Amino acid sequence: MDYEFGRDITGAYQALFSMGHEALGVWLTDEIGTDRHRLDRVISETERLLQRQGWEWSQEGLSYSLFLSRDEASVRANALGQPQDMEIDDEDMDFYDDESQASCGLDDFYKVLQDWAEFTA
Repeated sequence: MDYEFGRDITGAYQALFSMGHEALGVWLTDEIGTDRHRLDRVISETERLLQRQGWEWSQEGLSYSLFLSRDEASVRANALGQPQDMEIDDEDMDFYDDESQASCGLDDFYKVLQDWAEFTA
């Protein structure tokens, strides 16, 4: 999983992740941003799970929610849990959802959080 941090044209912090992990970047940019209190809470809960204290933890955001287990971190767009407004009959149609959900190992996620904390400090 590759990622880079930067700023957009307005100067806001932005996290960009490699294909298949884009949702992690959207979550980090939109749900965490520069909210140090929220970032510290996620870091603390991640450390707790890495130390095998507890089994899981989750945090619902405005657009994306975070789910942590002892082994994995996942983000998922809240809209994915909503019923679709229209039915699609084509069984071969597959939705592009790389920007809607992503997962990675908890160790890798912890490294991302540390890098983001350093970048936004």
